[in-house]
Amino acid sequence: MKLIIINKQQETVQGYQVVDLRSGIEQLDQIVNNSCTDIILSCLNSLNKSDATKVLSIASSKMRLGGKMMVSGVELKSLCRNALNNEISSDDFSNVLQDCNCAFTSQEIIQLVKSVGLNVDSVLLQGHLYEIKVSRPNKN
Repeated sequence: MKLIIINKQQETVQGYQVVDLRSGIEQLDQIVNNSCTDIILSCLNSLNKSDATKVLSIASSKMRLGGKMMVSGVELKSLCRNALNNEISSDDFSNVLQDCNCAFTSQEIIQLVKSVGLNVDSVLLQGHLYEIKVSRPNKN
């Protein structure tokens, strides 16, 4: 199964089952553990920090062995650095903050995914956004 987890009106990906967290993170309980080959998780910034951490952990439990997950969002330090260096306008900075209930650094996300036993395959920082691809290792 391919899964995309959202928390607001956003584009979905064809071929992926959508789980909308606007009705609560309990929506993830409907997905069987170890059933997903691919997960897209780009809604962490729209949740409070506690729920975002829980969603990341729950999403990892839905991954089957060898499964992959792409986690993306606003990179806190990069956003602040871009604002301080005048690389983004104060209006753009405010617009990003308006859409965020929480923010993580890419290192925090890396630590979280490693703490639940996932491997980090790649990290991409582009402007003030991160994209981290992780996988669940096959058991030997």
